[in-house]
Formats: sequence, C-alpha cells, structure tokens
Amino acid sequence: MTCCFGAERLVGRGQRAAAAGDPAAAVAFYDRALARCADHAPAHLYRALSLSALQDHCAAAASVQQAVKREPRRPAYRLLQGVVAYDAGDLPGAIDAFRAAVRLSPANRLAAAYARLAAIRRDLPRPDPGHLAALETLMASTNPAFQARWLVLCESALADGQPKGRSLAEQMIAATYLGGAAEARQPLWAARISRWFSALGGFTPARRAALALARQAEARLAAEDVDGALELLALALQQRPGAEDLLDCYLDLCLYQGSYEPILRQVGTDEEIQRLEGQPDVQAAAGADALLLLGLVRFHQKSVDAAMALLEAAAAADPRDYLAPYFLGVSFLLAADLPAARQWFQKAVSQINPSIAALRLAEWRRCLGASAD
Repeated sequence: MTCCFGAERLVGRGQRAAAAGDPAAAVAFYDRALARCADHAPAHLYRALSLSALQDHCAAAASVQQAVKREPRRPAYRLLQGVVAYDAGDLPGAIDAFRAAVRLSPANRLAAAYARLAAIRRDLPRPDPGHLAALETLMASTNPAFQARWLVLCESALADGQPKGRSLAEQMIAATYLGGAAEARQPLWAARISRWFSALGGFTPARRAALALARQAEARLAAEDVDGALELLALALQQRPGAEDLLDCYLDLCLYQGSYEPILRQVGTDEEIQRLEGQPDVQAAAGADALLLLGLVRFHQKSVDAAMALLEAAAAADPRDYLAPYFLGVSFLLAADLPAARQWFQKAVSQINPSIAALRLAEWRRCLGASAD
C-alpha cells in the first residue's frame, strides 16, 4: 500500500510538470512511479501522453498499451490510446481505439468525435461526406467549449490535406464572413446588428440612418456584393462612429477584401506603425487591438514573420482574447510546426467564439470539394 501511495504522489508531480510544459521532467517522475509500482496503470497512461508530447511515438504507444492492458474496460484509457495513435499519425490504430472507447461507453461524444475526425483525416483529400455530417451533428449537439476544441482540431486535420497554394487563413476568413450559402451567414450578421441596435438606447435621426444603412449592407453582403457592403458600412459609421460592432464588421470585410488602408488608419500614423513593428513587445502598452490589427494585416500580406511577432505581443497584452493565439496557431500550422500550433490553439480554446463552427465546417466541405475537382 505504501508503495502505491508513493507512486501516486510521483504521478501527481509528473502531472504538474506536464501542465507546466516540461514533458521530459514529467516522464522522469512517471518512471520513478513505475519503479515503485510497475502495475500502476495511470503512470503508464500519463507517461504515454508526455512521451507523445516529446514526439517519441513508439515509446508512447508501448506505454499506453501497458496502461490499456491493466485497465481494458476503461473507456478513458482507450480514448487516450487513440489520441496517442492519432498524434503519431497511426490513423487506423487511432480509429480502432476510439471505436473501442465508444463500444465501452456509447454515450462518449468525445470518443465518437475523435473517431470521425480520424476517419476524415485518413480519407483526405476526399473525406466521406457522412463523416463530415456526423461530426457536424456532434458539434451541434453539445456545449460551446467542446465545439471550440473541435473547431481547432478539425482545422489542424484539414490543414494536412490542403494544397500548398491554399491559405488556411484565407479559408477561415471566407468561412466566417463570406463562405457557404447566404442564409448561413445571415444569423452571424443579424446577431451583430441586433447587438448594436439594442445598445443604441434611444432613436435619433443619426441612429435610424445608421441602422438602415447597416441593414442595406447586410443585404449587399448576402448578394456577394462586398464592395457595396463596405461602402454602406462606411456611410453608417459616419452616422455613428462609436458603433463598435459596425466598425468590427467593416474592418473584417476590409481585411477579407485586401483593403488595408482603413485598418492601418485604426492602428495609427505611419510613425506609430513603424514603432509597433520595430519593437512590438516593447510597444505592448499601445494596446492589444492595435497590435492585433497590424498583425492580421501583415499576415494577409504574407509577411508571416512580422505578423507572428505582432500577434505574440498582442497575446501577451491581452491574455483573455482568442484571436491573437488563434492566428498564431494558424501561422505555425502553415509553417508545419504542429507542436507550436497546438500550444497556441490550446491557449485560444477557452476564449474562442464557437458560434461559427458549423459555418466553417460547411466551408471546409466546399473547399475540399473544390480542391478535389
């Protein structure tokens, strides 16, 4: 009993080391735990996860197999066996493990979603539409945090199958603001307009004019007339320059359209922009918004190194925002640095807005179909 208690304490220390971002130290604690109690299943399991983080996939697979051997009826063990196989690129092994977890616990949505995701990744660039539809259903039937996590994982998986000439970031912007059918976009815009309208308070001629222009812009966007929508939003902002939701919509569409000058005017003068880009970490006091806007512009201008420096400074300036970590994750995906991408995506998950998850999934289906033609 004393032996097992000592092993438990060492496993706890290993988990804390792993949470602190030191998987090598975590493995050392798990090894010490197993030296005390070789049959300690959690030590085998958590050791496998840390080995996977260290990219030692063969050792991770062997370790998780030892855990499953000792706890064959535990769905969580089968699930994590699948995660280790998935991270190693062993998609058939991952699918088998996830399906085993579902058999042991039919209500386990996490295992079911992982099984679908692994099948989608296995079948790229032509995934089975049934898997996409099933994953979409799972995302729609559970809580927002789950949706956010799967949004990140799906983008990671689908990035593996995209042709090199296609920018994942451009696809995301298209999916958010212009992708799919018009009726899929309208709830997003209607929600923004409603929030802005409810914040107006009273009715003045300027407010009524701005609202009418915003509704016209929404109709133009639904008709794929981005230039017309931008013109109307600019007029609406002249009526109500303090309407943040309208300004957000306007800047988002400017970014998508490649009209960077209005965004740069929000950041500051040419001299202020030069200072931001020269020492973004020192200039963090300028505010996360300016750093983020400039970082997104540089990202879309394909100055990825400059964008990443600005986005890292923005993430440090506002730890509660998800956009800077999210686009850093995308940047590292495009640079094929998957561990760094995963780290930034994990930072974004707790704050990411999941309301566009289904819209993005529809856009992936469209993009994948187009890339296969």
